[in-house]
Amino acid sequence: MKKIHKIAISTILALSVILFIVVAAWQPCAYAFIVPAILTVVGLSYLGAVFFVSKSENKKKNMIAAVNA
Repeated sequence: MKKIHKIAISTILALSVILFIVVAAWQPCAYAFIVPAILTVVGLSYLGAVFFVSKSENKKKNMIAAVNA
């Protein structure tokens, strides 16, 4: 499951960089940076959410194991 999340994050960030280059070449102005910046923030937020969820799942498993022991 973690491998899938890493691939998703890599894809989001790669698409963001590609879009950044395309938009900057097409229209070099301040607004050209908004969409890639938003995609990058969304990608990093997703990565943070995945990390937080995986840590909380590990805590939950450890608590269940402690109760069952």
